Amino acid sequence: MMFARKEKPLPVAVLKPESTNNTQSPEDEGIHLGEGYYWNPENLPNGHIVAIGASGSGKTQTLKAIAFSLHKTYPDMQVILLDFHGDQEIVGETCYPIHMASPHGINPLVVNLDPEGGGSNLQAIQIAGILKKSLRLGPNQEGMLIEIIKTCYLKRGIVQEKQETWSLEPPNFDDLEEELNRRVATAFQDEEKKELAEDICIQNLPVGKPNTSGIYFIFHQNKLVYIGAARDIQKRIDGHHHIRYLLKEHYPGETFQLRYYEHLSDWQELIKLENYLIQIHKPPLNQTTLRTECKDSQKLKLKLAATFQYGVFSRPQPKLTEKLIRIDLSKLPPSLAAISAESLAWQLMNQHRLRGEILGRLPRTFLFIDEAKEMPKNEGSACDRIICDGRKYGLALVLASQSERHLSQDVISNSATKIVLPVDASEVTKVAKKFRFSEKKVAQLESLNALIRNGSNAEFITIKPYYFRINNDSK
Repeated sequence: MMFARKEKPLPVAVLKPESTNNTQSPEDEGIHLGEGYYWNPENLPNGHIVAIGASGSGKTQTLKAIAFSLHKTYPDMQVILLDFHGDQEIVGETCYPIHMASPHGINPLVVNLDPEGGGSNLQAIQIAGILKKSLRLGPNQEGMLIEIIKTCYLKRGIVQEKQETWSLEPPNFDDLEEELNRRVATAFQDEEKKELAEDICIQNLPVGKPNTSGIYFIFHQNKLVYIGAARDIQKRIDGHHHIRYLLKEHYPGETFQLRYYEHLSDWQELIKLENYLIQIHKPPLNQTTLRTECKDSQKLKLKLAATFQYGVFSRPQPKLTEKLIRIDLSKLPPSLAAISAESLAWQLMNQHRLRGEILGRLPRTFLFIDEAKEMPKNEGSACDRIICDGRKYGLALVLASQSERHLSQDVISNSATKIVLPVDASEVTKVAKKFRFSEKKVAQLESLNALIRNGSNAEFITIKPYYFRINNDSK
């Protein structure tokens, strides 16, 4: 479930059947949604909107109508649409298509300049986390990726401890590919580690049960049979079933001796030393479990291949200073579109935090995302942060989906405005329960009919679609 937290109860809705009356006066009407109903973000606890509607329900027309009218009503406000299907075009927009032949790109490696939560190291961790989810990286691959990204920042002169360097031109995925290729090609060319491995006299190393990070050596009848690396050696030995299986399979009923070498450097350096030692001593049980940096780098390179081939993360990123912007992600594979959208959403959140809190309720920026299913669904994602903290920094999220499965109760509860359009018959009961509307009312909805709630007030209206507004936006 997306953004899983403790559910907050929604207020009981008071639905006025077929009501077209609105309590707002013309002076503060805001955005005309339809049939005399006005939506005004200035009069709400937050500007967040959550909407649901099946294909053909009028959901796209509704979102475009809101975005278009926001731009017309509040010309100083920025409206940004992340378009996953290429159907969100709006009159007056500036469109940035993101695809293989586009001159534009997205740079996930742009550093967050927030002195309290930014910097290159934290950006490396965040981006590695995004790629891990979208590309299904393993923990070792994620760790290696973090170190590679950190190296890319350092080569650009960007240092976590020197805040003045954070605003330097960041690396992009060309730098990432170059560094990864370098590691594949030079996996065993670290002379310092090689010399250290050659100097380690394994017979004279300590024996026992070390609770430390380092290299461990397993002996059988005074012959070395296995070399491994671990952050906690004894825990690794006790818990690694594969090692114990190998030992029992090849040497049944035999006892073994453990020696160890403490090496408290970072994980990648430890792996490199382990690989040199394996190459030097060639223990028999490592022949089937050999884990080299070269192999790990090659595997990571395969996982990242699409991000390099499409080139969208290596081209210049637009400044995004225009007031009405559409980012067209429809030509990208879903995984790359998700990485692009998540990176942009984080950049927007970071930028708004730097600008500080707003004084009133009217947001500075509205971010529209028509496909909630394309975004990461874990706590700590960009959408999660915007929903929770965006209001005070002037960033509002409009999040829509075809299915209730993609919208958590927490998202619904923290969005001041809920819009239910016609949904698939199989979802009527769940949608009615989740949004606290009458099941009968939800089932009776037709295209462009909507149940809308702002706080405790609920209305049934017919949406004035976008295509009517561009012909006569005065009505």
